[in-house]
Amino acid sequence: MGATHVLRDNSKLSEFLDALGSEMPRLALDCLGGEAGKRLAIALRPGGTLVMHQLQSGQVPPISPSLLMYQQISLYGFNLAQWTNENGKDAYLQMLRTLAELVLAD
Repeated sequence: MGATHVLRDNSKLSEFLDALGSEMPRLALDCLGGEAGKRLAIALRPGGTLVMHQLQSGQVPPISPSLLMYQQISLYGFNLAQWTNENGKDAYLQMLRTLAELVLAD
């Protein structure tokens, strides 16, 4: 699906960034929220994008507004239940099929 690096919740941020060198990610997908979301925002290159699609931790990421402003990080939220209500069950099933094809293609 295009992911080249995965920052796991138990990974050390410094080790992750060292492994990337100068190739910091431009996109991060956060399903946990809380501190994990903050760590993802910090790991992004300037001008990067953080997409939050769940808050499994039950906590909003404590992301500093200065990080968003000075690093020009964009923050987006995505609610699958709302998307499904707006687009219908058929669109949801088609999206799952497309995702499965992308995963199997790797």
